[in-house]
Amino acid sequence: MTNPVALSAELLRAVRYEEVTEGLESRLAGLDVGSWKPELRVMNHG
Repeated sequence: MTNPVALSAELLRAVRYEEVTEGLESRLAGLDVGSWKPELRVMNHG
């Protein structure tokens, strides 16, 4: 049988990983919208 403490630690790690990846994705999305698109617009308009 698996150790419940190890199992809960694994679950916490998984949840933390999900939160981190979601945070990074939203940060990248924010950068994409906030930084890249205006730069591309400026480049396209010369």
